[in-house]
Order: sequence, then C-alpha cells, then structure tokens
Amino acid sequence: MNWLLKYVDKINARILGDDLVVDGVVIKGYFYKSVSAPEYGLQPTELVEFYCDVFKRDVSGLPCQGVTYDGSCFDVVRQGEADELTMLRLHLSPAQLKQAHKSAGI
Repeated sequence: MNWLLKYVDKINARILGDDLVVDGVVIKGYFYKSVSAPEYGLQPTELVEFYCDVFKRDVSGLPCQGVTYDGSCFDVVRQGEADELTMLRLHLSPAQLKQAHKSAGI
C-alpha cells in the first residue's frame, strides 16, 4: 500500500507541481509563500515565509543551497525532516546578490 501512495504522490507532483531549480537541477515540487499580517495597535506588521516541498530522492546528492522559482532566487536556510511520503521541506530566504553590480552602459 505504501508504494501506491508514493506512486500517487509522484503523479500528483508531475501534474500539479511547480517547476523548481535546485542547485541548477530542474525538479518538480511545491512552492509556498505564506503571509501572516497581524496588526498590533497602529503598527502593521507582516511576516513572509518561503518554503518548498520536494521529493528527497530528487535532491539526493545535491547540497540544496539555492532554489529558483518563477525567476526569483532563494537561499536555503534550513532543511526539514522528510515525511512519511519522502517529501523534504526546504525553508527559503530571498537570495542576497553575490555578484558586483554591472554597468548600465549609459
């Protein structure tokens, strides 16, 4: 029965999953952007957390340092534990620019 659940999850990811680039390798996974915006008094606050769920077998052997989704780059700040269906959660932070600013050519 466990193999059937893994197969169904794999098919779901192929149909419903997002195209992610993890360390230069294109894989299917699920990208999430959760926003929590409570307001305390007159001060609005906002907490944005980025994370993605990927199959552990797809990222085995990769250092999992960077993720690109829809043109945006993210650094992996920590990895969660794999769940019973072997999905691994990568907690993300917007990537810091690591290259010098290029001239605009003006």
